[in-house]
Amino acid sequence: MANVIINDTHLNNIADSIRNKNGTSTKYKPSEMATAISEISASEDLSTELTEQSTLLSNQGVTIDDIKLALQNKSAGSGGGSFESNIYDAELNPVEQGTITSSTGADGSSATRLRTKGFVEVKPKTPYCITTNVDRVFVIECAEDQNPIDNSGWASSPYLFVTRSDCHYIRITFANSSNSAITLDDFEYLKIEEYSAGGGGAEPILQSKSVAPTTSIQNIIPDSGYDGLSSVSVGAVTSGIDSNIKATNIKSGVSILGVTGTLEEGITPSGTLNITTNGTHNVTNYASASVNVPSEDLTSELNTYENYLTTQETTIDDIVLALQNKVAGSGSTDIEDGLVMRTLSGDYINNRITTIGTEALRSTQITGLHCEEVTSVGGEAIRQCNYLTYIYLPKCVTLQGYSVGICPLLERVELNSIENIQAYSFYSCPKLTTLIIRTTTKVCSLANTNAFLSSGIENGTGFVYVPDDLVDDYKSATNWSTYANQIKGLSELEG
Repeated sequence: MANVIINDTHLNNIADSIRNKNGTSTKYKPSEMATAISEISASEDLSTELTEQSTLLSNQGVTIDDIKLALQNKSAGSGGGSFESNIYDAELNPVEQGTITSSTGADGSSATRLRTKGFVEVKPKTPYCITTNVDRVFVIECAEDQNPIDNSGWASSPYLFVTRSDCHYIRITFANSSNSAITLDDFEYLKIEEYSAGGGGAEPILQSKSVAPTTSIQNIIPDSGYDGLSSVSVGAVTSGIDSNIKATNIKSGVSILGVTGTLEEGITPSGTLNITTNGTHNVTNYASASVNVPSEDLTSELNTYENYLTTQETTIDDIVLALQNKVAGSGSTDIEDGLVMRTLSGDYINNRITTIGTEALRSTQITGLHCEEVTSVGGEAIRQCNYLTYIYLPKCVTLQGYSVGICPLLERVELNSIENIQAYSFYSCPKLTTLIIRTTTKVCSLANTNAFLSSGIENGTGFVYVPDDLVDDYKSATNWSTYANQIKGLSELEG
C-alpha cells in the first residue's frame, strides 16, 4: 500500500473542477464526488481540470485502501477519524445462498447469488466500509420498515459509502465478476466497519430553513444532503391558522390576532318551556324545558314496515292478533315464533312485493323463490338459505352485494331483466349450474369477478345463458371476460 496523504487541497481542487463543469456552487463531501462526476454529461472532458490531481494520485499508486487510510488519519485539529471494529455479526445475519434479486435482496431472480440473511442495522448519514473476498457486492439501503430505498449497484470490495438520512438497515448480496452461479464455498469473510470522526473532520453542511406555523407540533429536520440546521425561521402566527378565529366568535371589544370581536353578551335564561308535541322546539332564553308528549297510536309507525313484513307473509293484523293473544295468555304464537325463529319454509311465492329488503329471507328454510314483481334484492337478503334450489325474479334489475350467498343447493337462477350484479352476489353457491339473463338491450354490469367466487360458474360446472346476439359482448365485457368460457347463448339452453 502506498504511503500517501490525501489532503484538503486535493479534495478542494477536484470539487472546484466539478463545479466549473456543472455550473453550481454545491459543496461536496469526499464520498459525494464520484456521483457528482458521473452526473456530468459524457461530452464534457474533465481531463484538463483533473490532470494535476489524477497524475498525483496515479504516480503515488493510490488505491481505495489508501483513501481509507487517509480518511482515518485526516484531521482539522487534533485527533482524527477511524473505521471502528466490524459490526457484522455472522450468527445474527449469516450469509445464505439462493436465487436472489440483487436490487432488493429478495427471492425471485434466476441468478444464483449469496446474501446476508435478514437486515444489518446501521446509522443514518454515516460512512461505512464493506470488505469481503467475493468479487462484487450490491448494498441495499432500507428504511425503518426494512423496505428498500436505495442501492449501490454492483461494486467491488472494499466499498466505501455514506448511508442516506432515512436509512436504518442494509442488506448485501454477493456475486462473482461474471454474475454466474456462486456458492457458500466461494465466501470466506465479510466486514462492515463504521467510520467514526475524531476531533477534526470535514466541516458540516448546514441548512437554514423557514417554516409556516401550525396548530400542531412540528419536527424540523434538514433536507437530504445537509448535515444539520444552522437556523430555523418560523413565520408569524395570523388568524388564518384556525378558521374559528372570526369576529362572531370573539367577545365584542376583544381582539385576537388582529380580529376584533363582535359577539355581544348573552341573555341569562329563565323560566320553563312546556313541550307537548314531537318535533323541534326553540328553547332559547329558557332555563329548562318540561317534555310531556301524550302516547300515540303506533299503527302509523308499524305501517312503515309493512313491505318488509310482507316478504315474510306477515301483515299488521297478524302481529296485532299475536300480541293480543300473548297478552291474554292464550291463543297461538306461531306468527310471533315465525318472525323470531325465521322458520319460513317450502316454495315461497309472492307476486305483490317489489323489493326484498336486507336480510329479509336470510337463514330461512325456503326451497324455492318465485317473486314476479320484485325489482331489487338487498344485501344478504337471500343468504345462507341451505335448502334453496331455484330463484325466479323476472323483473329484478339490481342484486346488491352479498344478496345471494352460501346457498349450497342452489342450481338455477332466472333474471330476465337484470342490469346490475354487485360483488359476492353468488358467493359460495357450488351447485349453481344455470344463470339465465334475458335482457336484450345491453350487457348486464358485473361489479367484480368475485360475484361468482366459489360457485359452479367459477369452478367450470355452471354456465351463464344470455341472448345469442350479446354472447360476444359478454365475453369481452369488464369482469365478465374472466368467465368467457362459461358464457353461452340462450339457444343452447332452450334449443
